[in-house]
Amino acid sequence: RETVCTRTILERSAVSVSTPYGEIPVKVSHRKDILRYKAEYEPTAAAAKAAGIPFAEVAEAAVRAAREKAGR
Repeated sequence: RETVCTRTILERSAVSVSTPYGEIPVKVSHRKDILRYKAEYEPTAAAAKAAGIPFAEVAEAAVRAAREKAGR
């Protein structure tokens, strides 16, 4: 069986945000009503290790800061 489908590629950009754990780069993917944020892995992991906290906590702080920077 074969299924034909379409693939949509979101536009991408990057921003650097200030968090209590330092500057973290965040990738932003967007298209019309879709907007996604994702913290860059290596800087997030390094900041989490330096602060002795879970990776997810630093990633959430970075995404929250990126949303605030974008006014969302």
